[in-house]
Amino acid sequence: MSAFLQALAAKGLHKIVAVLDILVSFCIFLFCSSLMVTAWPTIQRSIIMNRKTESLAMYLWPFQVALMIGFGLMGLVALIQAIEGVVAFWRGNISTDSVRVTEI
Repeated sequence: MSAFLQALAAKGLHKIVAVLDILVSFCIFLFCSSLMVTAWPTIQRSIIMNRKTESLAMYLWPFQVALMIGFGLMGLVALIQAIEGVVAFWRGNISTDSVRVTEI
């Protein structure tokens, strides 16, 4: 997706790039938030069934809780990025900087 957005920005289509950036951030927010919300029944089931990992005799639910928290934080960051993109687009602060490739 990044290469596609860079190609559009190189052609001078900065408004389209800004709108696509907002849409991608919103889609990531929906995806991560839905994984966070649907993880809770799985965690409850793991606690009730006393599920443990295969190789280690550790309970599985703490790992699932960590994943749920991680997806929730990623969803929050994506929502904040989408809001920042909408505000910048509304104010007309569209970035026209192109990405430079540095060679070593």
